[in-house]
Amino acid sequence: MVKSIRTKRLLRTFWIPALAAVVVVVGLTGLAHARSAETQSPNYSGSIQVGQQDQNKPEANDGVGETKGNADEAKESADLAPLAKITENEAVDAAKTAHPGYDVKNTTLENENGSVVYGVEMSGQSGKSLDVKVDAGDAKVLASENDSEDGEN
Repeated sequence: MVKSIRTKRLLRTFWIPALAAVVVVVGLTGLAHARSAETQSPNYSGSIQVGQQDQNKPEANDGVGETKGNADEAKESADLAPLAKITENEAVDAAKTAHPGYDVKNTTLENENGSVVYGVEMSGQSGKSLDVKVDAGDAKVLASENDSEDGEN
């Protein structure tokens, strides 16, 4: 009987708070990992990196179903233009080579998590849209994403 009371007291005073602390730490670690994965998307990086001060600028598009205005895109493209080592035509050629049969709708220079890339919007005969990311340093196609009409990938 005495052993049982001591065991219950030990359980109440040590093990339950310790278990609660472990649950909290694991939960916070998972949350931090989820946020890290969110900010690291996309998972590619280009050959030209934007300075840290430019990466911390607030973006007009926070990725929650909104799109940048044409003025914002034009300003971002103009700000990044001196960093690009290839021309817009070279980026378009790279995108067309990777996706023959698609037509180019729009091309802009973009800062994708600190990398300078050309975003080449393309459409196919079937109505399928693609957003192709081309490295602004070496014309390498870094990613191609399906682009649906409602703004979801």
